[in-house]
Amino acid sequence: MTTLIFDADGVLYDSVERMFDVTNRTLSEFELGPITFETFRNAYNPKNWHTTFKIYGLKEEEYEKYQNRYKENELTLTKPRLIPPKNLFGFLKRKGYTLHILTSAKSEDIENKLKIDNIRTSFDKVISVPNGCKSPELIKLLRTNHQPYYPPPYYFIGDSTSDAEAVIEARKEIQISFLGIVHKIVHPSFRRDRHMSTESEFNKIIQPERGDRLIKKLTELAKLEK
Repeated sequence: MTTLIFDADGVLYDSVERMFDVTNRTLSEFELGPITFETFRNAYNPKNWHTTFKIYGLKEEEYEKYQNRYKENELTLTKPRLIPPKNLFGFLKRKGYTLHILTSAKSEDIENKLKIDNIRTSFDKVISVPNGCKSPELIKLLRTNHQPYYPPPYYFIGDSTSDAEAVIEARKEIQISFLGIVHKIVHPSFRRDRHMSTESEFNKIIQPERGDRLIKKLTELAKLEK
């Protein structure tokens, strides 16, 4: 039995373009923008939003109001697009794969997306890590008291360098591999918490595009099952 652990945003759901649209819509209410995608990509910093807001041109006293308006505008747009086809997950379950999700997204947000797309039952566990520290949760998910919950092999499919670093840290206690998802819209240089880029020096370690190839191959197999 193979265990696949998926990140959510950027792997299961294409949320980047939606975030960009909401950002420009909200900035327009403050008579700012529109910003380019390059500016959005470079400014994005979930660990320090104040830095992001400063680059956008917001005044410090506007930060809280901007965040509130962003959340309100986000609700008026359609949900992010599911990237893999829906039938892929049912196919994997029938083939004996164990599926989990480990994400920094809010638990209620990802649960709602999965239920709307009618794929929640395909995943055994959905774990939210608001602080973005995924390595301890990977270890906790796969074993307790040094005994495995699920038989290996284990694979974590992620789209950022911090996902890869979490796997490297978790390898100190469990045997797990990282499968990288590479996006066309990525910053070309290596930066922590940026999406995977084939041009990154860091990717010599974590072998990018393996996640893309895996999902493509499994999707082809799922189509043949029909």
